[in-house]
Amino acid sequence: MPRTIVRKTFLSALAGAATSLGGFLSMVLIARLLGVAETGAIAYAIWLTSLIVTLLDFGVHSTLARFLPQLVAGHEEKRADRLTAALFRPYAAACVVAFAGLCVYAAWPLANPSDRPASEAFLVATLVLLQALANFALGYLRGMQRFETSAAMTVLSFGLQIACVAIGGRFWGGAGVLAGYCVGSAPLAIRAVRWLWRRHVDMRVIEPQIVRFAAFSWLGALAAAFVWSRSEVFFLQRSWGAESVGILTVGLTFSNIAAQGPLLLTGALLAFFSERVETQPLDVINKAFAAGTRMLAFLALPLGFGTAAVLPALVPLLYGSAFDSAVEPAEIVVAAAAFAASGAVGTHMMCARNRSDFIFYSNILGAALSIAAGLTVIPGYGVLGAAASRAAVQMFMLGLGLWFIARRLNCPVPFRHLARLAASAALCGVAARAVLQLVHGPLALPIAIGVGALVYWAAVRMLDALPPEDVERLRAIGARSPRVVQRLFDRALSLLSRAPRTVEVAE
Repeated sequence: MPRTIVRKTFLSALAGAATSLGGFLSMVLIARLLGVAETGAIAYAIWLTSLIVTLLDFGVHSTLARFLPQLVAGHEEKRADRLTAALFRPYAAACVVAFAGLCVYAAWPLANPSDRPASEAFLVATLVLLQALANFALGYLRGMQRFETSAAMTVLSFGLQIACVAIGGRFWGGAGVLAGYCVGSAPLAIRAVRWLWRRHVDMRVIEPQIVRFAAFSWLGALAAAFVWSRSEVFFLQRSWGAESVGILTVGLTFSNIAAQGPLLLTGALLAFFSERVETQPLDVINKAFAAGTRMLAFLALPLGFGTAAVLPALVPLLYGSAFDSAVEPAEIVVAAAAFAASGAVGTHMMCARNRSDFIFYSNILGAALSIAAGLTVIPGYGVLGAAASRAAVQMFMLGLGLWFIARRLNCPVPFRHLARLAASAALCGVAARAVLQLVHGPLALPIAIGVGALVYWAAVRMLDALPPEDVERLRAIGARSPRVVQRLFDRALSLLSRAPRTVEVAE
């Protein structure tokens, strides 16, 4: 495996870990400080913010991540700079107009019939502006392959968000929490604003293929917001109130940690595929997709099944007894998210091969299914209905995407290895839950996690779930760690495959 992609993957994972961990810890703090109903209200505000930010994106973030690496690889840095400047002007204008409109809406007395303070509505408007600008900065940094800067600024944002959410929630309640989120988005947003001082902007650099890609990416992202985001909170809020949203949020937050963790390793893949799709044979791209999908499933499936298995002990420990009813829906959401995460490599490959049109059309179908469930299942069955419908739609979307990759893109999907990895992960979950049933007390949770990990490792070896070449790829990633960690990692990996270490991994 090339050292460059390993380094970029590590830095991208570090940035993503800071984002995911920041969201997880923020929600735990909010739950502890403000209770179930207030947690639901904040979660609804955060979801609404993310939806508006997606609406304002216009596909620019994906466009930067897709085309800037190609220009950088061709040593066309000046053209990449001009493209960024040309995209930022209309993007920033749309963000400012949206901010002004939200402020006017917040100031209108009839716009806030509930008991929520008006200050929270203004803070949501500010958060929309800051997060939209921050997304542009992240897209630029990743597109230009500046993963060190992206990781450093994301970690800084994570630290600021956690500290300010804790202080704000303790002294000013919901408004203080939203202000903490605003502070966390500020560093990257400030970095994006520097593009406003570019005097000469050539809009001709935005070629028709860029416009087409951006349009499909944007429309697909809007549709995806109903499938992969938290659209269920909208229907729950309307039908069952803020407390039900708070209960479901527990499962959604755990799914971000359990399933999104492995996804952090895919942050550099779009740039990786984009650099090679024009220069490498299609067979090389297909093999990279298969290997990436297997390794992502190797990490995501046991984390999802294992986390779902220990939730009866983990939810009360982190959130308190008030959230006990969140365990069952959380188990459904987390397990389904593990499967859905395994399809992320395919999404990046489709984007690199300019098939954002399929992503758009499939997400439209998924959005229609999510809305139908929101209008029928969720009003009747509440939180459990929301969790089950979300899982069903995501599994359907995963199957549809894999079918398209196999049939339309003629790219072999490693179904056999994926099935074996899923079986190994299921055994991991069963073992961890059995420990929780048999062992009680403070040691039950760590013992359950340890036993589940050992069972998974043994099952992967017994079922030959991971090919030897993938083990070597994992070993190459661990080669950059400290020597002591490297030796432990290498010895653990040697137990995964029955084949001797003679496999050469192509770069």
